[in-house]
Formats: sequence, structure tokens, C-alpha cells
Amino acid sequence: MFNLPSPSWLFLIAGFALLAATVILPAQADLREVLWHRDRALASEAIQHERFSRHHRYLAAVQSRDPTVVRSLVLTQLRELPEGRSPLVGSGFTIDQLPDANVLDDLNPPQADPPPPPQARSLLESLTTSREHRPWLIVVSMLLLLTGLLPPSQPLSQTRDRPV
Repeated sequence: MFNLPSPSWLFLIAGFALLAATVILPAQADLREVLWHRDRALASEAIQHERFSRHHRYLAAVQSRDPTVVRSLVLTQLRELPEGRSPLVGSGFTIDQLPDANVLDDLNPPQADPPPPPQARSLLESLTTSREHRPWLIVVSMLLLLTGLLPPSQPLSQTRDRPV
């Protein structure tokens, strides 16, 4: 007849699976966190690069005496009207009512909100990454492996028929 495999294989498979999860899942969680830190650093670098290029373009416009930039600087920084210009009559607007314009605020790119740090995706992952539960999972997996490696027991009927 058909002989079933030993039930000890179930304990071995469960022990290996739990031990592999206890080793691999924390490593994957660490990798996700490191990739998250890398992505944040790359985003910060891109913002700094954009800020640098905007400042560089603005400096080039100032050095080349771009009329729009010079007019804007005269109006906002020196609070003087450009030549040939006058305030609107009857509007009650004076040059002193201009808001203080800091050019650097407009040159800085908007800050992007970083994504939240990665969280545990499953109960097994949260258990394997926990300092409190991880040693117990290793102990349980070792007990499962030990149980699976024990020699198979013989049925009681076979032990009676054996000569002593």
C-alpha cells in the first residue's frame, strides 16, 4: 500500500520557514528603510541643485543687466520708481507701501514633503523585527527543527512483536 511520509517533515518545513522569515524579513525591512533614506537624500539633492541653478541664472541676469531684473531690483530693493514711470494718480498707492521683497525667497524651489518612513507590512514582519519577539521566534523555530529531526517513533504493535 501507499506509505505516508513521516510527519516530522511538517515540523522541519515549519521550522525552516519560520527561521527563514526571522532572518529575511528584518533584512528586507532594513533595506526598505535605507532606500527611503536614499530617496530623501536624492530629493534633497535635487532641490539643492534646482536652488543653485536658479541662483546662478539670477546672478547671470544681474551681471548682464537684464532690464526686467534691474527694474525689479530698483523698485523692490531701493524703493525707487524707474525712470519715466510714476505711480497711478488717485490710487492712494505710494512707493513706501510696497511689501518688502526678498528676492531669495522667490529663487528657492518649493520644498516637497517627504513620504512617511516605511512601516511593517504584516504581523509576521512586525514580530520578526521586534526586539522583544524575535528571540522567541528563533527559539520556536529551533524547537520545530529539533522535533522534526527526532527519530520516528514506532507503533506499539511493532515493538511487541520484536524479540527482546
